[in-house]
Amino acid sequence: SVGFNPYQTAREEGSLRVRAYVMPTARATEKMIDSLEDLGLKTGFGDDYLKVGPAKIYIDGSMGARTAGCYEPYTDDPNTSGLFAISPEELKTRVAKAHKAGLQVAIHSIGDRAIDESLNAIEAALEECPRDDHRHRIEHCEVLTGDRILRIRSLGVVPSMQPNFAGEWGQSGGMYEQRLGPERLRLSNPYRRLLDEGVKIAFGSDCGFCPPWPFNPLYGLWAAVCNPIEESRIALEEAVRCYTLDAAYASFEEDIKGSIEPGKLADIAILSEDITSIPPEKIRDVTVDLTMVGGRVQWRST
Repeated sequence: SVGFNPYQTAREEGSLRVRAYVMPTARATEKMIDSLEDLGLKTGFGDDYLKVGPAKIYIDGSMGARTAGCYEPYTDDPNTSGLFAISPEELKTRVAKAHKAGLQVAIHSIGDRAIDESLNAIEAALEECPRDDHRHRIEHCEVLTGDRILRIRSLGVVPSMQPNFAGEWGQSGGMYEQRLGPERLRLSNPYRRLLDEGVKIAFGSDCGFCPPWPFNPLYGLWAAVCNPIEESRIALEEAVRCYTLDAAYASFEEDIKGSIEPGKLADIAILSEDITSIPPEKIRDVTVDLTMVGGRVQWRST
């Protein structure tokens, strides 16, 4: 994993051209959390270009490798229901330590069992050390029932989700259905139900970790609006908000970015077409003409 230093060097040299909310590496071991605590570094330390983000903790693996932690066996391999990278007890210890140190946590949890254990750990940390505006995150958060959605809302957890996953794997006969079967497929990436319950979702791409699927947020917008699972589809305006203002909320930055308003950072993308006036299925074909960060043009099409 890449540590904080390369980002800091780029910031000092003036070559950091995007804003970075950096998750501490080393898979959030207790030693790493202790080091941040000893230095007094909490989530949010930094400036508008470079900030300390959440402590990243992994509890399970991936759906593709059949290592996401589920309650029921995989449909295409009944001999496994996934695995845990660390025990639920160790997860509780790490989450509690990070929480007490003033760090947001971002727990990689894909399967339903892993999500439950992540919620249990966050709940235990909050019971021991209450904090209203913690915004702890679950990364991916893919297999969800209604009860889990209600727990997410009541605990104030922010799901960080990737619509490009649904676009690539959510079709009939696709990887999700192969792994989960048709019934559990309908529980995957339930954007509509989450929003209907008042949960803020931070959309992203998982860029840089699992190529070669599309990283383009315009593809992600298309996948959220034209979700292969019809009851999980959301409106374009909702999807844009999840990629912008609610993603900024997930990093405690909704007051300075995430929307174009007076007084906010001038981070702007200009598109080749007005995505609100074209058929939804064509959104993924739209291209970017120009990007600005802090009012400065950082890229333009040729």
